[in-house]
Amino acid sequence: MNSQKLKEACRLYYIVKGHLPKSLYREDEQDSIIEHFGRRVWRMEEVYLREEGFEQAFIQFNKERLANEDRTYSIDIRSTTLGSHNDVERSEATV
Repeated sequence: MNSQKLKEACRLYYIVKGHLPKSLYREDEQDSIIEHFGRRVWRMEEVYLREEGFEQAFIQFNKERLANEDRTYSIDIRSTTLGSHNDVERSEATV
C-alpha cells in the first residue's frame, strides 16, 4: 500500500466530509477518492480552513489501522494453522 496515496486520499476525504473514513485499504478506493474528491476540492475556496485538524486525525487513523492490521494478521495465522492441523487429523483418520 502506497502511504503517500493513502494520506492524500484521506486528506481529500477529510476536506470534503469533515472526518476520516473508517477504513480505506483497497487501492481502487483510494484512486476513486483521489479522482472524484479531488475534482470537488479543486473548486473549493476554503480548502485551507477545512484541512485544519487533519494531521492529528490522520495520526489517529493510522494507529487504528495498524492495530486492526495486526489483529487481522494474527487471526489469519491462527485460523490457517488450525485449518491445516484439522486437515492433517482428518486425513490420518480416514487412512
